[in-house]
Amino acid sequence: MDYGCGAGEFVKYIENDFQTFGFEPDSDARKAAKSKISKATILDNINTVEDQSLDAITLWHVFEHVENQDEMLEIFNSKLKEKGLLIIAVPNPTSYDAKHYKEYWAAYDVPRHIYHFSKNGMENLIAKKSNWKMRKIKPLVLDSYYISMLSEKYKKSPLFWLKATIYGTISNVKALFSNEYSSLIYIIEKK
Repeated sequence: MDYGCGAGEFVKYIENDFQTFGFEPDSDARKAAKSKISKATILDNINTVEDQSLDAITLWHVFEHVENQDEMLEIFNSKLKEKGLLIIAVPNPTSYDAKHYKEYWAAYDVPRHIYHFSKNGMENLIAKKSNWKMRKIKPLVLDSYYISMLSEKYKKSPLFWLKATIYGTISNVKALFSNEYSSLIYIIEKK
């Protein structure tokens, strides 16, 4: 299940390979998702998903929007099978591009982003939960370019695309040594 599936692009991408569900609370986005998806089911209520029925739940730049995160982690845990995976991708405010752009860093996206997670912050959040185990952390390498491009646009920079390419590359090169990429994917296993 892709939680917060928006207009359904990810669900559409994987629907031929997996039995797929999308959850989207926004009615307009849900309608858009339903219009482009042929096999997957788009839901407006996560409680309709049977407990212990899912192999994986993905949240692609959604978790930072969720107000009741502790409650949702419990719900996700109840919906996943044993050893099921929770895959969360979020922007990283300790990345080079976040430090470079400061208040112009597009991934702050205030007020829509309620929370921001450093790598250590997300690891600590999961470590405090007895029913989850962090399996792996992977970078979303292309996000540094996209976020840099939006940040340069916010700054009204001429040649924003060129500056975004430069600073996105610098961010990724620095992250090779620090592991502080612009966005990170957390692969978390249900215990």
